[in-house]
Amino acid sequence: MPRLSIVVPFENDTNRLETTLLSILENRPDDSELILVHRGNYEDPYHLENDELIVIEGDRDSSLVELVNEGVRAACASVVHVLPPGCSVEMDWCEEAIDLFRDTNVGSVCIPLTRDGESICGYGLDSQWLPRRSVANRRRVSAEVSPFLYGGCFRRRLLLSLDGFFDDGSVDSAESELGLAIRVLGLRSEIASENESIIGIDADVELQPTPSYAAGNASARIAQAYAHIENSDVQIESFIARIGHVAGGLMSPATVAERLGWALGVRDHSLVRPIQERIERAESQLDAWRASTQVRPMRRAA
Repeated sequence: MPRLSIVVPFENDTNRLETTLLSILENRPDDSELILVHRGNYEDPYHLENDELIVIEGDRDSSLVELVNEGVRAACASVVHVLPPGCSVEMDWCEEAIDLFRDTNVGSVCIPLTRDGESICGYGLDSQWLPRRSVANRRRVSAEVSPFLYGGCFRRRLLLSLDGFFDDGSVDSAESELGLAIRVLGLRSEIASENESIIGIDADVELQPTPSYAAGNASARIAQAYAHIENSDVQIESFIARIGHVAGGLMSPATVAERLGWALGVRDHSLVRPIQERIERAESQLDAWRASTQVRPMRRAA
């Protein structure tokens, strides 16, 4: 059984896909599997399926997060690594990250992302991402960082217990919600060494999304849901105060729209029960998994 499942969700850029697949195939660990999930638009021109690649066809209208979830369900390894087209890797890029999962309390690992082979762009999301998403980089890494979907490594058992990444059609929501879920479930996100594990990303891959009404509304609804969960450190009042402070300066129309989305979304309780059930289900399944992995003492003969 492989110890690493690499999931590549393909949307529409064939040139990027081929470059990423070549990079992975040249550097992939021996004990890994490579899974490509597409919307019915991949033709396998190099006949890689079966020999080098597991190909899964999702629904034609699948979001990128849904494609990733299809890959997670098909994966066999205990660690799932997501590498969409636009990424490139180096030899042994994920060895340290995989080793960190030996600790059963690790739910995910952030691998540094680089742009142009020089600067570190980011490790993942700063733990204080609400209400505005914040990227943790080499100059400012908080005590807790949750990984980007792009380039992140995840414990498959965790993802299955949650029934996959949270999907409202947005990668931003999927990343942010998982970071909150990991903390509530008592797990940790670790950071792989910036000198060992390197993933390159294309120059136009945006880690900090453009402010929008939809982004503000989605983050507010997720925040409202986690504010109702026991052991969560999400406090809506502090975020409202922070937004009020920011609103005192000049803002672009996009930022105004984002703040409006937040103001309305924080009053929306529609995700409270679904996310509570999501966390309760995950807690139950993870408790059963932890119990099954505990070393049982040997019974001595009388």
